[in-house]
Amino acid sequence: MIEAGQKKSKTMESAEQIGNNEDLLTEILLNLPTKSLIRFRLVSKQWMLLISSARFCYSHTQTLHARGRLKPLAHLLDTCHSPPSVFGYLPVDLNTKQRLPYFDFIHMRDVTILQSSFGLLLCVSSKSSIIETSEYFICNPSTRKFKMISFDDINDRPAAVHLAYDPLKSPHYKIISVLWMGKSDKKSVKIYSSETNSWSQSKTKFFTPGIELKYSVFFNGAIHWYSSGSESMYFDVENECFKPMPMPMRKALTRGTQSFGECGGHLNLATSYWRQTFTVHEMKDDYSGWYLKYCINLHDKLSNPPFVSEFNCGTYLLFGCIQSDDDGGDSIRVVLADVQAIAYNFKDQTLTRLQCRSLGVYRHQCFSFSSNYLCRACPYFETLSCI
Repeated sequence: MIEAGQKKSKTMESAEQIGNNEDLLTEILLNLPTKSLIRFRLVSKQWMLLISSARFCYSHTQTLHARGRLKPLAHLLDTCHSPPSVFGYLPVDLNTKQRLPYFDFIHMRDVTILQSSFGLLLCVSSKSSIIETSEYFICNPSTRKFKMISFDDINDRPAAVHLAYDPLKSPHYKIISVLWMGKSDKKSVKIYSSETNSWSQSKTKFFTPGIELKYSVFFNGAIHWYSSGSESMYFDVENECFKPMPMPMRKALTRGTQSFGECGGHLNLATSYWRQTFTVHEMKDDYSGWYLKYCINLHDKLSNPPFVSEFNCGTYLLFGCIQSDDDGGDSIRVVLADVQAIAYNFKDQTLTRLQCRSLGVYRHQCFSFSSNYLCRACPYFETLSCI
């Protein structure tokens, strides 16, 4: 019979052997979720250095993808915040109460999330605590790390700034700065590489009539821009070239809220119309055009408890996004003007009310329904992605 002291001694000996074998320790840690790894950095200096290394962070993201666990936990909503408050968000998993990290490590005011990609957020602060100008920065809320974006020329006037990051291809990211050229619609492009920590001037220049440069989606290695016209364009980051992209045909008198994004490996454009009609267009794989994937009217469902709106003339949409699930199918998640958040599943045609305390910040914000309003819902991933 083995004494308790002997068992404890053998356990400690086994733990010591694992700790001394960095390859084995790495293999074990790579299979843990991001939150656990962030806590385990405090175990020892060895664990801190290992888990914080760029090589480990990159391998962990790839492991999450290989295990089918690299999925967004929530969609961060597009409005201005003043940290340390929690950004408004829509949960992805309807059955769990997801808590997002506070942004108290960002010492700025009036912060807006412009773009997200696998855990990294591109943000802008319109009024920093230092100077009264717009400042851009990259951050990872999971690791509480952030980095200011310093442009190489103080005379540069960015019309828009974009993030290009795909950890399945490279651990490095790029910042695409679209610059004004005089008073015309002509723009130039500068590219920052986190690998070289330097900016480079792209030789290409382009015109942007009708294109909403501030609303973009990084997808398939390219920055795609929304346009209210019949045609837009996208920028191939690797080859530094622009290519045309059609936009969906819309009704001449279309009025409503639109959400431009990516879901299930496809570009999509979700639109809300009067009295809770929602459409979803999806881009064809060859970029030859869009097709109408979904069209649903939720007026009757939203007119009955527990979804009754306080607006007698119809419920206005503030934000919306599309979420795809391998088993559950596609669903649309929306925030209504009375600060209700709902999810409608196109597969089983079920409507669910979402519980999101963070949405209260929008209760006193007004959005006009008389013209097209473009909203953003940035997917939030928990990763160790390096800044």
